[in-house]
Amino acid sequence: MASLNVARIARGIAVAKPGGSTVLTHRRVYVLPTRHGWTFFAVLLAMLVGAVNYNNNLGYLLAFLLGSLGFVSMFHTYRNLAGLSLRLRPGAPAFAGNLAHFVLYLDNREQRERPDLCVSFRRHADDERRTAMVRVHVVRDELREVKLAVQATRRGRVRMGRITIATRYPIGLFRAWSCFESDAEVLVYPSSGGDREIPTHVPEQSTTGGPRARGADDFAGLRNYVLGDSSRRVHWKSAAREQDMMVKQFTGATPHEACLRWAETPQPETEARLSQLCRWVLEADAAGARFSLELPGQTIESGRGHQHVRRCLRALALHGDAGA
Repeated sequence: MASLNVARIARGIAVAKPGGSTVLTHRRVYVLPTRHGWTFFAVLLAMLVGAVNYNNNLGYLLAFLLGSLGFVSMFHTYRNLAGLSLRLRPGAPAFAGNLAHFVLYLDNREQRERPDLCVSFRRHADDERRTAMVRVHVVRDELREVKLAVQATRRGRVRMGRITIATRYPIGLFRAWSCFESDAEVLVYPSSGGDREIPTHVPEQSTTGGPRARGADDFAGLRNYVLGDSSRRVHWKSAAREQDMMVKQFTGATPHEACLRWAETPQPETEARLSQLCRWVLEADAAGARFSLELPGQTIESGRGHQHVRRCLRALALHGDAGA
């Protein structure tokens, strides 16, 4: 058991329980000398050996004075982390290929500041070697928010992974650190892709002379770009003039309802099909049309609006997930 604890301390693995907030008690904070600290104590040892050889009282005084200052700094380094409360909350859903955001709350309810805190985390969800670092100064009696972002490379649920909070305050001779894990997760939708136009059902009484809508016949103006819009409809002249990204609209028959079916996606790969369906969902929502979604083993009835879009995107994100 002792050897196991020594190994955990050497690797700096002090993993908190997932979920809720975690207080960094004395059992969760680890302290070791830094490279400068080892050099400092090596020089002190050489000074002490010299004082012993030459029986130099001033050498004894200087060696013990600097040694006591070093150990006092170790106490302040540990105290800079001990008692801090951590809590992780997920951000809004993201699309594959974008950043998944989390918010780390540092709760410092004690009457002392905590300067020079360093929060490091895994930048890439699939690569533990790629890390990012954020430096924070927390004043006394403050609830500090630290925004973290992870690159979401694939759809599904993305977790933050291990977060390490460390400090070398006050003089850098010691490093105190603790690790924190949470079960907070961000839902990642499929990326919007594919090149097939959205399938629509047009009622028989609709004609090209009917109400104006987002069809595909005659040019009717410009509107702001919406994620998932086809690049073929982007008005590149306005983009070249460094204006807002605009998309061309066309008039035609009013789309009555769209049925987005898995079987109508042309791609053979599962992820490509989900990307095509994701694009159709966004286009149908931008057009204001009612639409339904049919996936293998799941059907979402026709509807419209923000909640309906989120329900469909969630179904695409968790397709094939047993926990969905």
